[in-house]
Formats: sequence, C-alpha cells, structure tokens
Amino acid sequence: MSALTIKEFGDPLLRAKAQPVDFSEFNSNELSELIKDMTDTMIQQHGIGIAAPQVGVLKRIAIVGQIQTQPAKSSKKNNQKQKILFFTIINPKIVSISEKVIDDWEGCLSLPKVRGKVSRPDQVSISFLNFEGKEEFLTVEGYNARVIQHEIDHLDGILFVDRMLDMSTLSTEREANKMMEGELGSSR
Repeated sequence: MSALTIKEFGDPLLRAKAQPVDFSEFNSNELSELIKDMTDTMIQQHGIGIAAPQVGVLKRIAIVGQIQTQPAKSSKKNNQKQKILFFTIINPKIVSISEKVIDDWEGCLSLPKVRGKVSRPDQVSISFLNFEGKEEFLTVEGYNARVIQHEIDHLDGILFVDRMLDMSTLSTEREANKMMEGELGSSR
C-alpha cells in the first residue's frame, strides 16, 4: 500500500486545470499504479473521494466513493446497512444537473479539518471513461452527486470553498460538528 502526499490548500497545483488522459495511457502499468496509490491514499486518510491533482498529478482522474444502502439481514423494520463502493472516473464530463439545489456540509482532504456549507445540484449525470477506456454514464443524487461534483471541481482547479455562498459556515471540523448538531436539534 503506497500512500501519496496530498497537496494542501495554497499549493498552486490545486488551482491548475487537469489535462485529459490520453488513449495511449489506458491499461498501462503507470495508470494502474496511480489509481491504486490514489485509492490507498484516500482510504488511509478516511476520504470518500480523491482527484489526481490532489496528489500532484494534473490528469483528469478521480476516485469516488458511492454509498449504497442495502437492507440489513435483521428482523427489525427499517434496518439498513450502508456499503461504500469506490470506482474510478477518467475524463469525466457533467452531462446534466438537476434544478433542485441542496445546501450541505463538505470537507476535503486538501483542507484538513475544515468544513463549510456548499450549495450543489441534488442530481448529476456524468459521462466518463473506465480503466479500459470505455465510455460509461452514471446518474446519481444526494450525497453521491455531491461527491462526484466535488471531485470533478478538483479537476478544474476549483475547491469547495470557491463554491461557498456563505463564508460564515467555514469552520474547523469540531465547530462544524457543533453547528450540524444544532441544525439536527432544531429540525426535530
């Protein structure tokens, strides 16, 4: 398991636009190794997504985690378990977004222990290439859509703080957790 160094807020590579992966790079050992190392790094850092520019590689590659909810094997009603599936998106393009926009908290491996509220479309459809270079399409909503949009932003040199409409929510992870608890308490 090879951990890569994550570029942090202020590093100019995080503001650069990543270049498309060339067809000649697909199925190569270099691409395979980069994807493996990015995945290992993301998991070690307890992330749900990572983009190549975050590890200093200006290529349009991201690893995204998608939460899948499945019924748990239990006699209790409404008992569900969540499973996270990680997959690679190469040269992704947003095809469509929903008009419905949701405000929610985001964090980033490149801004450790910082959180802020970001408005994003609740549903997104993307096209991308898989590791073999075959085009795929995906439509997701809710948290899964947020993760994909966040990682595609990284490929364009955009950080979640750039998307924040209300900078007063920018805070440390600890303070954000207090705000989130307050929001949950007031909605009960």
